[in-house]
Amino acid sequence: MCFFYDNNTYFSSCQADPKRFLENQFKKNYQPSKAEINARNILQQTGVRSISVGSDKQNICNDVKVGATLCTEQENLDLFEINSWLSILQGTKQKKGSTNNSATQDDSHVEGLESIFAEHVLEHFSPTQITILASASYAVLKPGGVFRIAVPDGYKPSPSYQQYIRSGGTPSGSGQNHMVAYTIDNLAPIFQNLGYEITAQEYFKQDGTFVSQPDAYAMDDVLGKVRRSNKHDRRNKLPYRNWGLVLGRPDLVATDRTSQDEPMYTSLWFDAVKPKACMEIITF
Repeated sequence: MCFFYDNNTYFSSCQADPKRFLENQFKKNYQPSKAEINARNILQQTGVRSISVGSDKQNICNDVKVGATLCTEQENLDLFEINSWLSILQGTKQKKGSTNNSATQDDSHVEGLESIFAEHVLEHFSPTQITILASASYAVLKPGGVFRIAVPDGYKPSPSYQQYIRSGGTPSGSGQNHMVAYTIDNLAPIFQNLGYEITAQEYFKQDGTFVSQPDAYAMDDVLGKVRRSNKHDRRNKLPYRNWGLVLGRPDLVATDRTSQDEPMYTSLWFDAVKPKACMEIITF
């Protein structure tokens, strides 16, 4: 989490005692926006413990658990600001020994989030940005919590698909283009190096082999349904449409895919799990 502070003095103080440093920064220096306060209040009032990041919606939505997910965008959760994550975390405070939402600051405990969901969001960020948001998310997940991540797959063999997802192409709703064509070999290790345990669900290997775990979809109702996946993307049920035609690049049509078994649209999709043995969570 100390990645957030490039000032040498702040960085050293953070490394020496991260919990106390972040508590001081949050309580003394951070003024959450109205949208952040609203998001925090929703968590407190509803008991929702699942969020979807980079969503095009706000407030309660169905991205993870139906009717029990807080959808966020930059306005109510700044993914690269640790204090914004900590503001969200305060929304998971519960009164000790109670199931209601009447917690007071002096008699409460922080539950943490159960799950975070990001489908086709992280490809718009650099590896450094992802390192920042991954470390922040780790801090606010409860032990055993899961960050489900899906991005375009940089190992998908189709040359025209690679043109579609390439760096500099395909802007997000906020206008930021794809930054990196991520693969299982360069995205998952960012999370693993920060302490997450990785469960790879669907992805292409470097040799073009497609992998889909038999139980990949078993937790859709709990961790979120990846819509751009082999099972759920309706384009995979229709006759294959060449990505060269989708892009208006007839020169790419002849070499569009090397195997007739290659599905049209899937994602690099994995679950990053905070180990149950990790009991540390920021509780201020």
